[in-house]
Amino acid sequence: MNVVELPIELLKQRARAGDREALQTLRDRGAFPASRLPLECPASWAQQRMWIAVEKEQPGLSYAIALARRVRGQLDEDALREAVALLDAAIKRDPNYANAYRLKARSLELLATSYPKNPEDMAATLAKAELAAKRAIAIAPKLGSAYAELALIEQDRFQYASSWQSMERALKLSPDDPLVIPSAMYVTRYFGDANKALKLADRLIALDPLEGVNYTRRADVLLVLRQYPQAIESARKSLELTPGRSSTRPPPTALDSTDGACRAKRRAKRTENRPPRRRRLLRLY
Repeated sequence: MNVVELPIELLKQRARAGDREALQTLRDRGAFPASRLPLECPASWAQQRMWIAVEKEQPGLSYAIALARRVRGQLDEDALREAVALLDAAIKRDPNYANAYRLKARSLELLATSYPKNPEDMAATLAKAELAAKRAIAIAPKLGSAYAELALIEQDRFQYASSWQSMERALKLSPDDPLVIPSAMYVTRYFGDANKALKLADRLIALDPLEGVNYTRRADVLLVLRQYPQAIESARKSLELTPGRSSTRPPPTALDSTDGACRAKRRAKRTENRPPRRRRLLRLY
């Protein structure tokens, strides 16, 4: 029997056994569908292996490069909205991209708190941000930074109890994540636990002792605790590490010093001539 007339299954058996004529017949009869390149570039084998390693190792930071930068000035509303659009495109390409949902939640939270058109628009944007953060948590339950973003959003929506729980969860999952600690410092200081915020600031400095903005955050917490000498020392350390971020105000001149001394003398003279204040008692009937 001619090879061309054999059934497909028998041709496959012969091709597996090394029959080249059977293999060519299979090709001619269309047994192997033609491979077509996808419209979007697929991930390489190395990228796929790295993705699997990251998913298994969460919340480890071996494959992550975390950068924290302090931005001065007004936020760019158009740039934020463009970032949300780009993140939506990334999510459309990979619906299980947890970090994209986290970044989307952060961008929407900034839009809601910095550029609200009206109270209804702010509430709607915060609701979208909360959905994005919860989606990131659903995809990657051990992603501490997603819980940190959710805590900030819940705080903006006056959900204080759930905000505190989300932040504690974030710190439990990622206690040394530089994306989590600044948000945790803000939330804990907002709720009145400045001592815990100070411990977080010290931990952040221990992770990166050469980052000047970490000392600025520590100085802010020390001001809340009224530890002014330590706050000044921490602020000076920040200026030493990042001298370019110092204030643009010109240094005081001799005329400024003289004028300030005159004002201080006049203030002291008025205080001396002022009669002692009496504490007023308010009676409620």
